[in-house]
Amino acid sequence: MGIKIRIVAILFLLIFLGAFLAVLKHTGTVQSPGMIFRMENGKELFLSVATSDSKRARGLSGRESLKENEGMLFEFPKQDFQGMWMKEMRFPLDILWLNKEGVSTFTVVDVKENAAPETYPEIFLPKTRALYVLELHGGAASRNGIGIGSVFTTVKK
Repeated sequence: MGIKIRIVAILFLLIFLGAFLAVLKHTGTVQSPGMIFRMENGKELFLSVATSDSKRARGLSGRESLKENEGMLFEFPKQDFQGMWMKEMRFPLDILWLNKEGVSTFTVVDVKENAAPETYPEIFLPKTRALYVLELHGGAASRNGIGIGSVFTTVKK
C-alpha cells in the first residue's frame, strides 16, 4: 500500500508541476532575461535576446501578453534597414530601432509606436540603418518618454 501512495503522490506532483509550467509559459513573463536595459527615467527593462535567425523569426509571436517592463531585443549580424512584422501577435508593440554606442549604451534611431497585430503582413522599416531592434509593449515608448535619440544603458548581460 505504501508504494501505491507514493506513485499517486508522484503522479499528482508531476501533473501539478506540468500545469504550473503551462501557466508560466502563457503569462508572458520573461523568466530569465538575457539583458537588462536601464531607461533614461531610471526604470529597467528585462529583455529576452534573439540572436539567431530562428529566434528572430519567432520573436514575440504567439505570446499571450508582455509586461510593461519586458521586451525582446533582436540583434542582427549587420547594420541594415531591419524590417519587422506583426505575424501571430496578439497585442500591439512599440518597435524601436537601435544602434550601439560604446560598450553598454544603445541609442534609438527610429520608432514605430503601437504597431497593431492586424497590420500583418505589413513590414515596418526604419528610416535609418540599425543593428538592433527592441520590441516593447504597445505605448511603452510614449509612457516612458522614449523617442529618437533616447539612450538605454546595459545593466546586466
